[in-house]
Amino acid sequence: LDTLAARDLFDRYESDQSVENLDWINETANKAQGQVLWSADNQDGVLRMTGLQANDPTKSRYQLWIFDDTRTQDGRHLYPVDGGVFDVAEGESGVGEAFVRFSSRLPVGDAFAFVVTEEAPGGVVSERSRIVWAAGSVDKIR
Repeated sequence: LDTLAARDLFDRYESDQSVENLDWINETANKAQGQVLWSADNQDGVLRMTGLQANDPTKSRYQLWIFDDTRTQDGRHLYPVDGGVFDVAEGESGVGEAFVRFSSRLPVGDAFAFVVTEEAPGGVVSERSRIVWAAGSVDKIR
């Protein structure tokens, strides 16, 4: 994780009018806050977070999901796009800010929500019950 490069991208994207800027909605009643900046043109973005609980990568990992309005089945958003996995080191987010750069694993036509779940190491198909953070029109994914 190159935090400096992620911070530089965040600073660039924050002033770019073509980049979507969304505040996180806290799903777990902890003190986590932050925002996501998403560039549809570049198919990448940056998470800025404070207060997200540190994780032990041998026990759990955080995973970002990108919900795309062009990917529906029977009018439901069943298959989000993988935005990658990341870890939060002790003190990295609880004190100050942490930045995570991400990119979509598949083309995203119309991103409307970004969700972070806590997953087992090695990856699994995520259940929405493990949502930690969300940004955007999350009512459409419930």
